[in-house]
Amino acid sequence: MKKQIPNIITISRLALLPFLIYLLWEDNSVYGWYAAGLLTIIGITDLLDGYLARKLDAVTNMGKIIDPTADKLTVLISLLMLMHLNRINVFIPILILSREIIIITLRAVVASEGIVIPASTEGKRKTALQMFGLGGLFIYGDFFGANAAYCGNVLLIMSIIMSWYSAIQYFLSHMSYCKKDSLL
Repeated sequence: MKKQIPNIITISRLALLPFLIYLLWEDNSVYGWYAAGLLTIIGITDLLDGYLARKLDAVTNMGKIIDPTADKLTVLISLLMLMHLNRINVFIPILILSREIIIITLRAVVASEGIVIPASTEGKRKTALQMFGLGGLFIYGDFFGANAAYCGNVLLIMSIIMSWYSAIQYFLSHMSYCKKDSLL
């Protein structure tokens, strides 16, 4: 049971996503702050499940798959809701989601060889930047004297640069599997 605690925490992150949708459904400044708070909780539980998986020696293949999936669903839902609210330029979600589709495809090719690709350090940093950026876009007005939406956009742009850099690293480190399947 102890080894399942990190996966249970990850699944709890997924269970919070409908509440995030609810909070962002209407253009409401108070709910925007609540959504930013909920995103913070999701981010903290993301750190917690990874920490516990390592601490309890409970790293599992399921966890290696479900953890980044929960991250991607959180980002996808957040981006869709920000588009729904007209608070984000459409090119940001396109760049973020196209990278994720490429990585998911690469993971599937490599998984067919029995290999599970864990999240890289760059991928984790990218996710952190995305979470902070999205949180900034959820908030209306200023936050500690800075325009939250502007800061959120800057952080998302930084995450896009980092995400495409990590995608190239993923691809280069697993290129031999792609060659084997005649993708190159």
